[in-house]
Amino acid sequence: MAEQARELRRQARVVRRKDDAEAVHQMRVATRRLRTALRALRGHIAPPRGLNKDLRWLAGELGAVRDCAVIIARLRSLKLPGGARGERERLARLVERLDRKRGKRQASLREAIKRRRYQRLLDELKDFATDSGGVHADHQLAARVLTDVSETLGEAVARSAAMTVTAPQADALHALRIMFKRLRYALDFHAAACGLAYDVERR
Repeated sequence: MAEQARELRRQARVVRRKDDAEAVHQMRVATRRLRTALRALRGHIAPPRGLNKDLRWLAGELGAVRDCAVIIARLRSLKLPGGARGERERLARLVERLDRKRGKRQASLREAIKRRRYQRLLDELKDFATDSGGVHADHQLAARVLTDVSETLGEAVARSAAMTVTAPQADALHALRIMFKRLRYALDFHAAACGLAYDVERR
């Protein structure tokens, strides 16, 4: 919790100063790691009331900017044939509209991280990390909980529709990608807490 809260603070300083797609991306990753931790350890830790809701709000603000940036980058990478002048012009107009939309969302994000709600979120994360959410330093319990978490997430991956058919649909692949991310983030916690074996599994 403390590590990801520090990452949010670091990247938010960049976002306040300039339009930086990578800083937005890293803030979004930090919120995903935090949400994964809270989801995975549900029943073992007691987060502050409203913390999940505030993380969803921040993730939404970040996602709105990031999604536009990803779409723009994808469109700019398209290679149209030499004779497709009309298509290139339409594509350029589309990218311009998306870029204006991204600019508005970037401004909205800057305002969001100035709000009291954002500061409250950081304060809650800091207090929660300090208090450990009411969890005592029991390494055996921690190892058991982490093992249960990885097994649960691994089973979800195995049951995914995209893992059981030869040619999965795009939405099934997207859902599988999210499952893998959650599993990888959980293994990040494992590697930090339990060492080499989980680091190998994560890699």
